[in-house]
Amino acid sequence: MSIIGGPFLSFRTFIILPESFLSLADLGGSEKVSKSKANENVCCPGGVNVGDEEVSRVTWQEYYKCRERITETNHINKGLLTLKRCVQALNERPRCAAAGRPLPRVPFNDSKLTLLLQPALSGESCTSVVVCCAPENPHAEETVQSLRFGELCSAVEHERSKDTSKEDGAAVKEALLRIDVEIRELEAAIRQKERWEWRETIRVDVVDEMDGDMVVCNEEEEMELGGRGAVEIKADDGRSQKKTTEHKVWGQVLVGAEDENARRDELIATKAKLLGEA
Repeated sequence: MSIIGGPFLSFRTFIILPESFLSLADLGGSEKVSKSKANENVCCPGGVNVGDEEVSRVTWQEYYKCRERITETNHINKGLLTLKRCVQALNERPRCAAAGRPLPRVPFNDSKLTLLLQPALSGESCTSVVVCCAPENPHAEETVQSLRFGELCSAVEHERSKDTSKEDGAAVKEALLRIDVEIRELEAAIRQKERWEWRETIRVDVVDEMDGDMVVCNEEEEMELGGRGAVEIKADDGRSQKKTTEHKVWGQVLVGAEDENARRDELIATKAKLLGEA
């Protein structure tokens, strides 16, 4: 992690740039419901009546509580399946590139697990995979699947480009410093040049003329709050016409530093792109 700043910069202008990431992931094993018995206590919401007497009832709260383990099992298996598909796609991409075929999509966004592991599985990263297996015969199927997954992971290759990360990082830091200095200069110029001015603008509105018999005053009808003379507004029968009107509106606007404001917005957008926030 690098911190960009110095004595001439305020606390707000310090920038933290991550230079590397360390990801540690403990993956759960693929669970078979027949072995884990995760669905053993699952029950349906509702009640059981014998005659006119209710003998038992399962509330919705109890239903969701008993499904917590099976839901967790589903999430684990879904994440592991998506991870396997990602590794298969990463292995297929170099072969497709060599054959001139379209590159397959890597489904990193299909699960939270693969979304978090995306930086470690793609790009210029060093990844180690430790596969744990059980030697007992009842776990032979899971053991074989785990070893095959480890074999798939070991076959993933990425072409490393020329190591220019240090030079690129230094260039980004220098560019950010220049941007911050120019932004401060522009803000000082904006404070000096900007002023409030009264401006006249023309506002255009489209209104309904309501020239028909749309409003009727019932002088003899008593109103809820007392008195007589209830006003009835009738529904539009389609005969009323639309009219365009223009109004002169006066208001105060900031003027005098339009070019400086535009340049500052451009620099802020550039800075966000360099920081990966755009």
